[in-house]
Amino acid sequence: MISSFEKLSTSSLSNFLPVTQAIKRQLASGIDFLFTVLAEIEDNLA
Repeated sequence: MISSFEKLSTSSLSNFLPVTQAIKRQLASGIDFLFTVLAEIEDNLA
């Protein structure tokens, strides 16, 4: 019982970590893109 639960929790964790890292990467690239667009707009307004 306990061993199967431990197996389940470790496998779900190992599946969950890459997902969170991928989400962090997506967020970082999205923020970079946003600042790039804002800089372009400021250059056009100046």
